[in-house]
Amino acid sequence: MNTLVEFGIVLIQFLQTMSPALDGPMHVISFMGTTEFYLILIPLLYWTVSKRLGIRVLLILVSTDF
Repeated sequence: MNTLVEFGIVLIQFLQTMSPALDGPMHVISFMGTTEFYLILIPLLYWTVSKRLGIRVLLILVSTDF
Protein backbone atom coordinates (compact mmCIF):
# COMPACT_ATOMS: atom_id res chain seq x y z
CA MET A 1 0.00 0.00 0.00
CA ASN A 2 2.89 2.33 0.77
CA THR A 3 4.26 1.99 -2.76
CA LEU A 4 0.84 2.91 -4.15
CA VAL A 5 0.82 6.11 -2.08
CA GLU A 6 4.35 6.94 -3.22
CA PHE A 7 3.37 6.36 -6.84
CA GLY A 8 0.38 8.66 -6.38
CA ILE A 9 2.60 11.39 -4.99
CA VAL A 10 5.06 11.04 -7.87
CA LEU A 11 2.19 11.17 -10.37
CA ILE A 12 0.72 14.30 -8.80
CA GLN A 13 4.12 16.01 -8.78
CA PHE A 14 4.59 15.11 -12.46
CA LEU A 15 1.18 16.53 -13.38
CA GLN A 16 1.91 19.70 -11.43
CA THR A 17 5.13 20.26 -13.40
CA MET A 18 3.11 20.06 -16.63
CA SER A 19 0.73 22.75 -15.41
CA PRO A 20 1.21 25.28 -18.24
CA ALA A 21 0.58 22.63 -20.89
CA LEU A 22 -2.52 21.30 -19.14
CA ASP A 23 -4.08 24.62 -18.12
CA GLY A 24 -6.00 25.06 -21.38
CA PRO A 25 -7.51 21.56 -21.55
CA MET A 26 -8.38 21.65 -17.85
CA HIS A 27 -10.19 24.98 -18.27
CA VAL A 28 -12.24 23.43 -21.09
CA ILE A 29 -13.07 20.37 -18.99
CA SER A 30 -14.00 22.58 -16.04
CA PHE A 31 -16.22 24.73 -18.28
CA MET A 32 -18.17 21.60 -19.26
CA GLY A 33 -19.51 21.44 -15.71
CA THR A 34 -20.86 24.98 -15.57
CA THR A 35 -24.35 26.29 -16.11
CA GLU A 36 -23.15 28.44 -19.01
CA PHE A 37 -22.01 25.34 -20.89
CA TYR A 38 -25.45 23.78 -20.65
CA LEU A 39 -27.10 27.07 -21.59
CA ILE A 40 -25.07 26.92 -24.80
CA LEU A 41 -25.24 23.16 -25.41
CA ILE A 42 -28.97 22.51 -25.10
CA PRO A 43 -30.15 25.17 -27.61
CA LEU A 44 -27.41 24.11 -30.04
CA LEU A 45 -28.54 20.49 -29.83
CA TYR A 46 -32.17 21.56 -30.22
CA TRP A 47 -31.51 23.80 -33.24
CA THR A 48 -28.78 21.91 -35.08
CA VAL A 49 -28.97 18.21 -34.26
CA SER A 50 -32.55 17.34 -33.38
CA LYS A 51 -35.38 18.77 -31.36
CA ARG A 52 -35.98 15.41 -29.73
CA LEU A 53 -32.36 15.09 -28.55
CA GLY A 54 -32.32 18.66 -27.23
CA ILE A 55 -35.48 18.04 -25.23
CA ARG A 56 -34.13 14.75 -23.88
CA VAL A 57 -30.88 16.34 -22.73
CA LEU A 58 -32.85 19.16 -21.11
CA LEU A 59 -35.11 16.70 -19.28
CA ILE A 60 -32.13 14.66 -18.10
CA LEU A 61 -30.44 17.81 -16.84
CA VAL A 62 -33.57 18.97 -15.03
CA SER A 63 -34.22 15.54 -13.50
CA THR A 64 -30.67 15.24 -12.14
CA ASP A 65 -31.12 18.42 -10.10
CA PHE A 66 -28.06 20.11 -11.59
